[in-house]
Amino acid sequence: MYILCIIFTAPDSSAIICPAKEKENLDRQTVNKLAKANSDFEKLLKDFSNKEIRKERYDKILDVEELVKSIKNKMNVKPSDKNMFKI
Repeated sequence: MYILCIIFTAPDSSAIICPAKEKENLDRQTVNKLAKANSDFEKLLKDFSNKEIRKERYDKILDVEELVKSIKNKMNVKPSDKNMFKI
């Protein structure tokens, strides 16, 4: 498990506070449980096993300004709160 410090106004400045422990081998039982619970994760696993990444299935990678704008929209930030998100 990671602990992240996400700075919405400056996503590039976000940091990993506590990194996850790495394992030599995957825990297949956990991977299978996640795949059953999340169909998107299951599709990602199939893409990996086929060695094919289908970019149209996944979110677009945004630049910093687009990411901040997207976060604002999802959080329903009002114009009066605009100083909260200065870049």
